[in-house]
Amino acid sequence: MRTFIFLFCAIAFAFGPKKGFSQDADIIIDTDRTLTVKQVFRLINKQANYKFIYRHDLIKNAPELSLKKGVIKASALLNKCLSPINFTYEFTKDGTVIVKRKPTTSIDNPPKQASNDEEQLQVNGTITDNNGQPLPGASIVEKGATNGTQSDFDGNFSVTIADQNAILVISYLGFTTKEIAVNGNTNLSIILEESTASLEEVVVVAYGTSSRKKLTGAVSSVRADQINETLSTSIDQALQGVAAGVAVSPVNGQPGGGINVKIRGTGSIGAGDDPLYVIDGVPINTGSLDRTTQTYNPLSTINPSDIESISILKDAASASIYGSRAANGVVIITTKRGGSGEAKFTLNTQTGFSDWENFNDYRVLNASEYVELMREGVINAGGNPDDPNSSNYFPLSSVSTDVNWLDEVIRTAITNKVDFSVSGGDEKISLFASLGYLDQQGIAITTDFERISAKFNMDYRASEKISLGAKISLTRNTQHSRFGQTNLTEPLYGGLFMPPTMRIYATPEQIANGEDFGTGYNFDIPNGVSGGNHPIAYANLNFNETRTNRIIGNLYANYKILPNLTFNNSIGIDYIDIRERERFSQLYFDAIGSSTQAELRDFSTNNFDYVITNTLTYNTSIGDHHNFTLLAGNEYQKHIEEFIEARGRGFASDDLDVLDAASEPLAIGGDIIESAIWGVFGRLNYDYKSTLFLDGTIRRDGDSRFGEDTRFGTFWSVGGGYLLSNTKLLRNVEEISSLKIRGSYGTSGNQKFGEYDWRRLYGFEGASYNTNGSAYMGSFPSEIGNPDLGWERNKQFDIALDLGLFNDRIRITAEYYNREVSDMLLNVPISFTSGFNTAPRNLGSMENTGWEFSWNSENIKTEKFKWNTAFNISFNENVVTDLPGDADIIGPLGTTSFRANTIIREGESIYSWYLPRWAGVDPATGVPLWYDSDNNIVTDFGDADRVIVGSPIPDFFGSLSNDFTYKNFSLSAMFYFNYGNEIFRHSARAYVSDGSRFPRNQSAEALARWQRPGDITNVPRYVANNGDGGENASTRFLEDGSFIKLRNVTLAYNIPGRFLEKTKIDDVRIYLQGQNILTWSDYNELDPEVGSNSSARGEYPNPRTFTLGVNVGF
Repeated sequence: MRTFIFLFCAIAFAFGPKKGFSQDADIIIDTDRTLTVKQVFRLINKQANYKFIYRHDLIKNAPELSLKKGVIKASALLNKCLSPINFTYEFTKDGTVIVKRKPTTSIDNPPKQASNDEEQLQVNGTITDNNGQPLPGASIVEKGATNGTQSDFDGNFSVTIADQNAILVISYLGFTTKEIAVNGNTNLSIILEESTASLEEVVVVAYGTSSRKKLTGAVSSVRADQINETLSTSIDQALQGVAAGVAVSPVNGQPGGGINVKIRGTGSIGAGDDPLYVIDGVPINTGSLDRTTQTYNPLSTINPSDIESISILKDAASASIYGSRAANGVVIITTKRGGSGEAKFTLNTQTGFSDWENFNDYRVLNASEYVELMREGVINAGGNPDDPNSSNYFPLSSVSTDVNWLDEVIRTAITNKVDFSVSGGDEKISLFASLGYLDQQGIAITTDFERISAKFNMDYRASEKISLGAKISLTRNTQHSRFGQTNLTEPLYGGLFMPPTMRIYATPEQIANGEDFGTGYNFDIPNGVSGGNHPIAYANLNFNETRTNRIIGNLYANYKILPNLTFNNSIGIDYIDIRERERFSQLYFDAIGSSTQAELRDFSTNNFDYVITNTLTYNTSIGDHHNFTLLAGNEYQKHIEEFIEARGRGFASDDLDVLDAASEPLAIGGDIIESAIWGVFGRLNYDYKSTLFLDGTIRRDGDSRFGEDTRFGTFWSVGGGYLLSNTKLLRNVEEISSLKIRGSYGTSGNQKFGEYDWRRLYGFEGASYNTNGSAYMGSFPSEIGNPDLGWERNKQFDIALDLGLFNDRIRITAEYYNREVSDMLLNVPISFTSGFNTAPRNLGSMENTGWEFSWNSENIKTEKFKWNTAFNISFNENVVTDLPGDADIIGPLGTTSFRANTIIREGESIYSWYLPRWAGVDPATGVPLWYDSDNNIVTDFGDADRVIVGSPIPDFFGSLSNDFTYKNFSLSAMFYFNYGNEIFRHSARAYVSDGSRFPRNQSAEALARWQRPGDITNVPRYVANNGDGGENASTRFLEDGSFIKLRNVTLAYNIPGRFLEKTKIDDVRIYLQGQNILTWSDYNELDPEVGSNSSARGEYPNPRTFTLGVNVGF
């Protein structure tokens, strides 16, 4: 390590110390803060190594300066700091800044000094921004004099001036300085305009920060206020619609449920294709970490209210420095940090409710419709529905009971959320701490989610050279979820099929006779409906619970070795303890007449990751125009996963829910999985006159997931940007405030595959028990192995144009990318004679190409009214370019597996729908019809041929947002749209079944069935126990999945400061928030958002939610 530091320093010093000074360095303000002039000097000294010479007594009474988060030139910051007090500065050649008074322009007319004579005048006033928000700490100075003051927390000020004709100079960093002629007025209301030119946006990038202007890569940023505009359970849910090229689709609407996030298309066939998430420098575990829970989401363990910003790295230039984990993009999450000054407390509370929107008036049959359909089905099958001795007895009198089971399993759910935080500090230490609580019921009965979270961040400046810090997140989640997704015992799915003529609850007579087995439910269930199951009783008598404890922590230390050379060491951990318990009731099994014994299943999964990162950062300049930043580092991450399972059955009472109470052990087992990754990396950033920007990154990773000869890989990228608006040709074009062209090319990898797939392995079967209670075990070959297994390779080209017009009132970005994936990780079919049916291989390639467009504009900007618009749209085309042996990968037809009804074929989109084509219904007979490969109509499903008929991938998606502000009121709304994908309605095969699922209830679509010769319809005749095959998987159940949703709406009111003057409260915001308010779609089921695979299999609809919230700062 010492050798590495020596070589790095030697290279850095080669640039020469005498040319390492720039008079216009960038100063990064990482958070909003208020500083004295002296503290501003220290801030500049720390980042740019300037030395200051000044008289302390001349500036000790200068007003403090409020700084907003961003990047600003040192010269601009010094002007903001010194001009209001009539001081200036001068740079010397050795990097010293001399602070002095501004020279007077005339000996005969010296600057006016505040006096005590009768001409003095006291002026009071208030300073706000365009939104009416007070600007605390704004500087107010009499022009040409030294007297001044600053505004308080409510933006109020009082200053004594020389005479009634004085001019006040009002300044606030990030806003345009304003001069106000007093003209005898003693009460002023002053509004400052934000200055987009003076302050640059700070963007969090890999292992550091940058200004937006200097970026050569594709980085989308999400601010804290954008996250807070949504009631999101998890951070990935909050990303939907806010960034071009980022497709976010909920797997379903269950609280705490899974979310699919794809950055610039599908990145793999056999390996994981979700992005890498990095929280406060710690790469964290995501994906499927559970064993049994339906749609578990590890990211729900993170409280979105603790997040300061999210950066989404989409191309090679921005992400390749993460090497083997960057192929699918990187999401960098930065949590909130403490500010400066007195402690600031914030309390945010929300309460509301959720329901099912039912955008298309979806329903199942009522009792009269159901009985009519069942009777018709029995008659069409040659039976007699009025024969009481028949199993198909459906008399007209059965309509006396009419129960809508779907209404009974979907409820109005309650949501409560509370967040409390405190931040503050001084020039030595800053702290942020928070507590959060979320209690969210699901709209399906017995589903809910609870989160308790705590956050603590500390930054400590031990000396001029050493700074330390800690960031710790603690979370505990409790989730009650569904029992399966397409199980008839699951209320939301099974409830669709329950006959409306069947009561949910037992009658008093049944209870008296003990027919309810003490449960209160009616178990008189018709044969063939749900396998004898009662889905509402099943959900309430059994339970499925997941408890998760998570710790994400990071300790860091920075040491300033030399003025421009900084060493950083950080140690991070990510610990997740998941406990899943499924408990099945003996009362329930007895009630349905099952011989099954009640069972308890207990799963414990522990994931522990630790990561050690060391970096060296060197900043230097050659002359005034050539600026360099060099980064070098190494990183080691270890992953340990431990899993334990135990099952037992036979409990004396349903109240006994511990395994010790089981009369019969069933199984016990466990496993430990370990993997590690180690890498070295470097990055060079070059800036010429803030006009030309060049970047280069390189990383070499080694990963234990791959063979000894293939586990090391090198990944790199180059990027460049040119700020055309700084050239002579465009510099004086007032309409163009910024114009930059940028591009990048690079490589990255994907290692999200099995930890031991490269090795030949033996597995051990966990202990199982015979009926006599004795245990037995076994060992067997479990992996065939492949020592040549290596990385998936990703090559990406990106080119973009960033345009700002009219002082950046309009900002436009257009971007094109080409992403090639090769050496894909696949489990390839092999001969069964090997003892295995598949083997891991690096084979095949795929390509994603696309366009992204974004538009942000300030349409109207007046003192009282502001209207902003944000729009983005993304187009992606996916093509499989190579498969081993040109062989298709065909998914099974009609099953519920992930790849069912799809095909992967060269020249086509991944997971293209591969189905027989539906030809409709024969008007003469009512039987179903299909096409064969020659477009002939056939009546036998076995004669129909599968062809490619569509894609689950949308042609484009995006969002449109508008924000309106009038005085203290604000209104924001976001529409999200998705167009061009097809959804396969797998579940519809059962509830528009033409009688094959007789006597289950059916969707109202069955009312359009064929009934007599000449009927023109798309629904075949209904026949009890129909064998015509109309319910088989075909394009009959393939529908357009396009939709537009009014995703988020927020109406807010900020109580004016004058109403809070007599309290200790700084600000109060009251708001009404809605999510998933309206949906427009031709889709015929519960919700068109069904996940990225676009297959509807009893999905949990996304809830419509309304909340009322209050945010108080004090």
